[in-house]
Amino acid sequence: MLGNEGLELISCTDSESLLEEVVQHRPEALICGLKPDAQQDFSLLRLVKRAAPKLPLVLIASEGSLHAQRLAQDLRPIYYAVRPVEVSELRDAVRAALSRPASPGSEPTHGGAR
Repeated sequence: MLGNEGLELISCTDSESLLEEVVQHRPEALICGLKPDAQQDFSLLRLVKRAAPKLPLVLIASEGSLHAQRLAQDLRPIYYAVRPVEVSELRDAVRAALSRPASPGSEPTHGGAR
């Protein structure tokens, strides 16, 4: 889907490969699908933000609990949504993440919560 937009996509299947990718290759943005029990995902994303504080995050949650939303807010993502997410909405979120650096005071865009 996004590969057709001329973007290079790299998929990481575990924590170690994600951290290695962020540290060694400095991606322009990170799209992360959060698991239902996202505690480990949020712990990993906090490590990622320490390694690359300005890395724009696009977070897609599988459930929309208030606790998960608060944890996501702490990471200051460019975009946070709960599945299902429209393809066009995700594409726009990725474009936004790539078009501007994440700044400490930036407010995330929210969408897709149903």
